[in-house]
Amino acid sequence: MSNNQDMVKTVFFAALLSIVVGSISGVSFANMVANNQDPLDVGDHGHNDVADHGHNDLAEFDHDHEVLPDQMHEYHFELQAFFEGYIGTSGDILDAVNPTLQVLPYSNVTITLTAGDFMPHDFVIDELSVQSDEVELNEVEELVFNFIIAADEDGTFVYYCSIAGHYATMNGQFIVGEGQAIEQARDLDKSVIKDPVDIPAPVGARAPQDIEITIVTREVTAKLDEGTSYTFWTFNGTVPGPLIRVRVGDNVTIHLQNEAESDFVHSIDFHAVNADGGGAAFTQAAPGTTESFWFIPEWEGVFVYHCASPHVPTHISKGMYGAISIEPAAGLPAVDKEFYVGQHEMYTTHPKGTRGHQEHSDQKQLREEPDYVVFNGQVNALTQPEYELKVNTNDTVRLFFAVGGPNVISNFHLIGGVWDRVYYETDWTEPNMFNAETIPVTPGSALAIEIDITREGLFILVDHALTRTFDKGCLGYMRSTDT
Repeated sequence: MSNNQDMVKTVFFAALLSIVVGSISGVSFANMVANNQDPLDVGDHGHNDVADHGHNDLAEFDHDHEVLPDQMHEYHFELQAFFEGYIGTSGDILDAVNPTLQVLPYSNVTITLTAGDFMPHDFVIDELSVQSDEVELNEVEELVFNFIIAADEDGTFVYYCSIAGHYATMNGQFIVGEGQAIEQARDLDKSVIKDPVDIPAPVGARAPQDIEITIVTREVTAKLDEGTSYTFWTFNGTVPGPLIRVRVGDNVTIHLQNEAESDFVHSIDFHAVNADGGGAAFTQAAPGTTESFWFIPEWEGVFVYHCASPHVPTHISKGMYGAISIEPAAGLPAVDKEFYVGQHEMYTTHPKGTRGHQEHSDQKQLREEPDYVVFNGQVNALTQPEYELKVNTNDTVRLFFAVGGPNVISNFHLIGGVWDRVYYETDWTEPNMFNAETIPVTPGSALAIEIDITREGLFILVDHALTRTFDKGCLGYMRSTDT
């Protein structure tokens, strides 16, 4: 490969990465006031020390008689605008990326916005009706503008850049009063990522056997994104849960053990099981208990399992899904490598990219408006070097892919190749798709794919509803090297 080709590849993947590191936010905000005076000098720019801003006790505010605090509070924040984010340039927000800006009600807020690169940028807060002009190097390189926060205003809003394509990386919190500040992130050293190579060996050609499998339901607080934690509900502590492999005719007993530390009842529903609730009727396990049931697999193929305790969509969204492969009596054809990937979405109280501890949002889930769509339990999990799918030229690869949902259809696509042979909603007799470019996989479905690796290089796994890939965290790598 020529140096020029190498450079083109490097630029392409660097550009892709620069975009997917972003965040999607909800929009919010209220009340832009034109000001022809010079910017207010409030001392140490960027500091939010309100000790000198008069009375802060708004309990004295009488709405009926329109009695205002003695003095309007003054704030001045200095930001430099880059495509990668707003950077604080002074005071308490110095060097912070997309810093949280917090003010009291009844305030005059001044923003100094400086251009950081050769793209246009602005500053917008929708619900507060804040809309600045644009800054750009070699054009308008600095703006100073201000707006008034009303005495009865309170809440948490989002500031962002409204230039097309910039919203993902350029947004932060603007808090008035107590707001709804997010809790501090915790347990960021913990991970629920399911290693895509952590799967059992193929069943192979054998007679039916008695199989006993113990699955532990575990509620785990762990890293979701950079600087962001989340409390997952899991099977065996990972998302997705373990890949289970049995053959048609086995006598399979499932022991579902709910840890004593759990706060909720959990269960398991296998789409491959011919029984009440796919087994969920027999496995409603309270914290500190174990429930069991048995079944004999009747149908070949790859199937989803998930928690089926109320509220079922919430249990799935918090991570409780996985796949079971029911293999033929003669076994599966040999391949060089096998991998296991799952996709699901999460609905959180704050937009993606908000640092802190995220909580589940019932309202967003009801509206089917996810903040995160991820492979294997974490934003861009399969781009991390230890979790990339590593293959060699001339390998034949089998990929198990499960979509937990609970609501979002995956549009599973491989940038740089095709899915050579696909076994979707069928048995293992023969593929039912060939050379597929994008596979629509519904929530509650799983499939197997065979891929022939004919070259070295980087293949990229995406949901081709590409907002989910570029802005919500659904990205993975399969890297091929020459043998």
